[in-house]
Amino acid sequence: MKAVDPAPRSAAPGKASYQDQLAELKRLTATLQTLRKQAIETLTPSVQELVRGGSRNVQRIEHTLDQLLDVACLPAGLALFKTLCRHYWTLDPQATAGYVHAYREMWDCDDEQTDTIFWSNMGIALLLAALIWMLAPTIGQLLNHPEVAPPLQILALLLPLNALGAC
Repeated sequence: MKAVDPAPRSAAPGKASYQDQLAELKRLTATLQTLRKQAIETLTPSVQELVRGGSRNVQRIEHTLDQLLDVACLPAGLALFKTLCRHYWTLDPQATAGYVHAYREMWDCDDEQTDTIFWSNMGIALLLAALIWMLAPTIGQLLNHPEVAPPLQILALLLPLNALGAC
């Protein structure tokens, strides 16, 4: 497994620009994805050995399932998790159901959560669109360019349309 080198830190903590923070977030996300892929590569032989060998070692199976829960957000990790759950079901269906429930708690959204996210997103978009629409003439006057008000108002209408496409 390759070690992931941390990126150099900026000289002035707390003074990073938005672009610097965004770049750091992208770097950290990429590092996390790399670590997840490495974990999948490491766990694959263990899962294959447990399943092909018909292992009844509950402690080792559960330890592996615990590790797989962290990478089940990736298709390859989810496939390993499902494979080991199918094997474990024959030994302890109740414990396996607990792992399936844990997966759903970690990675699945139910309909109620999806609805809440959608309507919250839409409400914020409508509120911002109305605010920009009403303040567009004032913004134009503050900038000494009143001609920017109509384009701002038209662009404000894109916010709810964009929110519709986010589902």
